[in-house]
Amino acid sequence: MRKAMASSRTLFLQALLALCALTMTTCHDDIQDTRKTLGDTATTRIIVSEHSLDEPMNFMRGLILKKLMQQRPGIDPAFVQAGGNTATQAEQLRHLLDLRPAVLILFPEEMEPLAGLLSTALLSGTKVIVIGKKVDPQLCTTCIFADDKKIGALAGEYVIEALKKKSVTEGLSLTSGRVVQLTGKMQSHAARERSAGFVDSIKKEPGVVLVHDAPGDWDAATTKLRLAEALRIQKNFDVVFTHSDIMARAVHQVLMEKDPAQREHILVLGVDGQPGKNGGMQMITNGEVDATIFNPPLVDLAWNIIQKMLDDPAYKPKPAYELESFMVTSEKVFELSRKQVPTPEP
Repeated sequence: MRKAMASSRTLFLQALLALCALTMTTCHDDIQDTRKTLGDTATTRIIVSEHSLDEPMNFMRGLILKKLMQQRPGIDPAFVQAGGNTATQAEQLRHLLDLRPAVLILFPEEMEPLAGLLSTALLSGTKVIVIGKKVDPQLCTTCIFADDKKIGALAGEYVIEALKKKSVTEGLSLTSGRVVQLTGKMQSHAARERSAGFVDSIKKEPGVVLVHDAPGDWDAATTKLRLAEALRIQKNFDVVFTHSDIMARAVHQVLMEKDPAQREHILVLGVDGQPGKNGGMQMITNGEVDATIFNPPLVDLAWNIIQKMLDDPAYKPKPAYELESFMVTSEKVFELSRKQVPTPEP
């Protein structure tokens, strides 16, 4: 099925995509877990608070923000992460907000424990930008998000269409297929929503069955273990949907080690679809991932909004911005390599 769904790979895309300066190779040490960078002499203090760096895309977003901030003189940022603990995130914010930063960029998992702190920050004049969730406008200056349930639904729709083509090729009257889903950490809002959207979508085709559903925890090593279990229990399947491209590449590696011929008949689908070295678009070009879903960086729009607010104190962004995701196949990679993914405007 993989051969039937994919066009021929275009080798020169590797050189084109390499032009993207943002990579996923920087180590986690670049996201500092201290408050020392917020000195009293800061021209513009900005706090970036992340609940967790486990999800690859959130780690990537932190790197993008850091690079963007370096382009504007007078910015004194602090990047803090709470190790997946909301109580820790609240405690970090309680101390750092005492410094009355100009901007707080927040990546939350739970909003309720942070609500009081955010209200206080807004009253003190701090601009609060929430990334990744649609939240009560009373708790932030603006929020920027992509709907993770829609991401899961997109994956499901793509799987159904692929299996329809496979069934026609095989002369079957009904669309059928065996599907594996490997999720992020299930305590994660993104993983729960993607899973719900995906399951709801494939249920629309009765002959398509989710035969194995397990957490890959956003991690390549864990994903390989879960896929090995699926292979042992289920023996065969047609599709593997994972919640990140890093997980999808891990699936590809296991299948290639086990049986390269079998790999040719399994559709491997990821999420994130970023350009640049080690990004999902490069994985498609390399033949490691068959398709992925573009997950907007979000922080490029956030930075545009911040710059507008710094340049014009009277500027007020919209209460919320929802950015759209889309499927990325080899054809889409070729298209994007020529015109690039546009940066959203506030």
